[in-house]
Amino acid sequence: MSLLMNALKQHHLTEMYLSLPVEHKKAWQQYFPKICNCSDCSSGTNKPFPIKSTARFLWVTAANAIPHRNYDFAEILLNKALEYADNGDDILWIHANFVQLYYDQIDSKREASEKCLHHCEELTKMGYLNRWVDRILNEISEV
Repeated sequence: MSLLMNALKQHHLTEMYLSLPVEHKKAWQQYFPKICNCSDCSSGTNKPFPIKSTARFLWVTAANAIPHRNYDFAEILLNKALEYADNGDDILWIHANFVQLYYDQIDSKREASEKCLHHCEELTKMGYLNRWVDRILNEISEV
């Protein structure tokens, strides 16, 4: 817990953390060890994936919450990450995680489809992940 609190202080997120409901605090404690040991497996090198920015700290935590269906927590973190994002890489991954977050909720949350489409558009404007976005858009259109 003290490592998490140190990271929150370093990223000036203590106040945000303290304002969260208990279940979100527990979730952050659950995902934090995974973030500390995070590697960039996509490159095939398993090199460390350093958490240099507050935005990255937030979106990586959200990315860990999404597969566990901790959607409300992930949405809070991604919205906060957008406030802190100051580089294209972070903005790209924030939008990509928003797409995944809302895509996963299309059957259960009324506004999820519209929000998913919005973040797909943002990724398209940036020119990244086009094949993935196209696949998501095709699947949404079939629903």
